[in-house]
Amino acid sequence: MSLEQLANVGEALGGLAVLVSLIYLIFELRRSTRTARSSNAWNSTVALAELCEVLADNPQLSELTMRCHSPETSPEDLTPLR
Repeated sequence: MSLEQLANVGEALGGLAVLVSLIYLIFELRRSTRTARSSNAWNSTVALAELCEVLADNPQLSELTMRCHSPETSPEDLTPLR
């Protein structure tokens, strides 16, 4: 083999290595995205559970929350009591 043929083989192997690296990067990026979405969904669920726990432990806050979400409640109904 001549030096030129070895250079061509090396260039082909280098191109193949780049292609394999890009394919690996695509798979890892997809896996990372799935992991991040799963983690975010879990964190959201935990935050909602903590909020529900606080509402369950505080009857006044629970009542206020229910009044806020009621369609019959106007903003004036939510003024502080004196």
